[in-house]
Amino acid sequence: MLASGLVAIRGNRVGMTFRRFRWRRRVTEASTTLPPLDHTVRLAANAAVAMSEVARAEYSDAVLAEVQETDRRLGAGVFSDPARFAHQVANAYLLCAGDFVCGMQYVTTPRANLVFSSAALARSACEFGNRAWWLADPDISEEQRIARGIAVMKNTVQEEAAVLEPTTLADLQDLVRRLDEWRQLLSFTETARLPKPSALFRLASPDSGDHDYKRLCNATHGSFLTVLMSHQAAITGAVEREVDAWWRVLTACRYGLQAAVRLTDLQGNEPPQSLQDASMLGQQYMNRCRQWEDAQRT
Repeated sequence: MLASGLVAIRGNRVGMTFRRFRWRRRVTEASTTLPPLDHTVRLAANAAVAMSEVARAEYSDAVLAEVQETDRRLGAGVFSDPARFAHQVANAYLLCAGDFVCGMQYVTTPRANLVFSSAALARSACEFGNRAWWLADPDISEEQRIARGIAVMKNTVQEEAAVLEPTTLADLQDLVRRLDEWRQLLSFTETARLPKPSALFRLASPDSGDHDYKRLCNATHGSFLTVLMSHQAAITGAVEREVDAWWRVLTACRYGLQAAVRLTDLQGNEPPQSLQDASMLGQQYMNRCRQWEDAQRT
């Protein structure tokens, strides 16, 4: 199943529409060809630039005023800028997702001669992008966004306590305690819980999220069948190797650019040219891959 960014420019806004279709794991000789793997470099590089630009963008005056007003109303003690904090967390996750997408351009080309590296990068890009997407939800209030930002931070303490240095863990636990005091002081009642990675995949892409997550996990968790088939494709030069590489790059770009679109709207900005270009490029490569797959069915 290959789902990549199909972009529709509506007025001055970028809307993302994604199509799904199944890759056959066993393929015959193609009557058309997939795009050359070297082109994954172009797509990954363009998507990474767009995600980085959005993550670093200044907010519009109107949105910035709203964030500042929320901070004046709810800021106190250790948490003087709760709304700004939540927005910064969203931007940070998108920036990190773009970092992973950027890395994919170095491991998918034929010269790299790598089989599994792109899977690990793709899964990380998707998971980081999905957290940014979740935090930038346009249908929640600023109070709910603050609660989600706190939930992401608390998840670190709960899930990573065993691997944190004692001093770092103590500092984070003290911060959680002071945030609880802030909540009581302001009578802040909004709560949130960070969804598990598999749930975020489904939320971000209801049609294909479950499949995308499982397919990436098969590679990163060492599925025997995935290892066997990928090893065989690497030795024989079978087309499945190219299929997997393109699917991973397109999937990582899809989730990352989807998060960038949400953050652009949240910032009150027009989509930068880099975002439009990367999205259109993803559409072009998706269409070529769809044409190739259609040829396998005839």
